[in-house]
Amino acid sequence: MQVHVRHRRERITVPRLPDLHPPVEGPADEEQHRVLGVALRVVLCGGRVLLGQLRSPPARAPTHESRPGAAGRQVARHPGEGAALVLGGAAGHGEPVFVVVSGLPGTGKTAVAHELAVRCGWVQVSIDQIEDALLGAGLPRSRTTGIAAYEAARAVAEQNLALGRSVVVDAVNDSEPARATWRMVARRGITPVFVLLELGDEAEHRRRLAARQRGLAHVAEPTWDQVTARAAAYEPWPEGDYLRVDAARPVTEIGTELLRLLGLP
Repeated sequence: MQVHVRHRRERITVPRLPDLHPPVEGPADEEQHRVLGVALRVVLCGGRVLLGQLRSPPARAPTHESRPGAAGRQVARHPGEGAALVLGGAAGHGEPVFVVVSGLPGTGKTAVAHELAVRCGWVQVSIDQIEDALLGAGLPRSRTTGIAAYEAARAVAEQNLALGRSVVVDAVNDSEPARATWRMVARRGITPVFVLLELGDEAEHRRRLAARQRGLAHVAEPTWDQVTARAAAYEPWPEGDYLRVDAARPVTEIGTELLRLLGLP
């Protein structure tokens, strides 16, 4: 089964998205497929988060300490940590980069993703904006709609990466099924680079959460109690599968460090 949508007078064929998540209790499979179909139409046709318009500039040779990895990729080591992280085969090869910025609400994921997108001309894909568009299109507030937002974001990321455009996604990614969404992109030969933002200063975290004004019409800002509950349920990341970043620093400083680790200017 394929879903056909139109975008800028061109016919785009989007394959039916596989079920990457555990079965959802309640809605039938047909309802899940309907929600995913609506998600693709909203995002690819009329939503606010569309295929990117900017082509990423050619990447320069790596400047960070690295050693050859599998399939010509670079393996970088995070300062102060022993875990190695395979960067997505892009640094120094002119290939697109796929970065996934993760962390709890209020840690600055969207700000960091925006910093990278502006500095490098990458395509930014934000889960909350996509979910906001889906809810605005009439889909119910449900786990199925949340999954649809992740799957629609993956479809947008894959389309842009296939066109040679680097992509940065920002999402909470608090479970392995959610992270598996982005690992599916590796089938195209591009391995996602996961970045985990951590903010240990509770007062600063509360301040950022209270000050957020994202202009979303249907996705409510979480309370501090909701954030702490989500933190308690946040599944640990596999060792060496991500870059841990202190989110208390200025966004520009974080962006500079990430680009250095990726071997980009």
